[in-house]
Amino acid sequence: MNWEGLGRYTADPAALATAPVTDAVRTLTAIQRAERFGHGNIEGALKSGLMQTALARLRRSDETNERAAVMGRSELRREVVAHR
Repeated sequence: MNWEGLGRYTADPAALATAPVTDAVRTLTAIQRAERFGHGNIEGALKSGLMQTALARLRRSDETNERAAVMGRSELRREVVAHR
C-alpha cells in the first residue's frame, strides 16, 4: 500500500488520535497488508502503540455517531462547538 500517512503515523502514533477516521482505517489496513508479506508488522504496531491508537480513534468515532443518532445532528453540533 503506497500511502504516505503510514510513515507519518509510524513516526508519531499519538498524531493518529486526532487524525481523520479514514486515516485510522487506512493505517489498520496497511498494517494488515504488511503482515501478509512479512511477519512482525502487527507486533511492531502493537509495541509502538500505533494499532491501539488507531482502534481508539475508530471507537471514538463510533461513540460520536451513536450520540448523534440519539441526540439529533443539531444538538451534537452545539455540543462539539461548546467543547472547542
